[in-house]
Amino acid sequence: MFSRLMKASRKITDNPFTNIVVGLVLLYSGVSESLDEFNEIEGFRLGVHHGVVFFAILHLMKSLHEVADAAERFQRLETKE
Repeated sequence: MFSRLMKASRKITDNPFTNIVVGLVLLYSGVSESLDEFNEIEGFRLGVHHGVVFFAILHLMKSLHEVADAAERFQRLETKE
């Protein structure tokens, strides 16, 4: 039972499209929070939302590379047939 649960969770966490959606949600929430704070405060204050934006950008870059690699492998496979 535990191994099936681990396999299912691995499929979810290793899916590049799921990771892209997670990255976009993190990016949206971080940027939204940053803009809200920018409108309320006259100066710059470093907050957690800035880290979320940074993490989201890195997460998206990683996921997009995985999608591009998969597309390239798929294209090579099609040309061999």
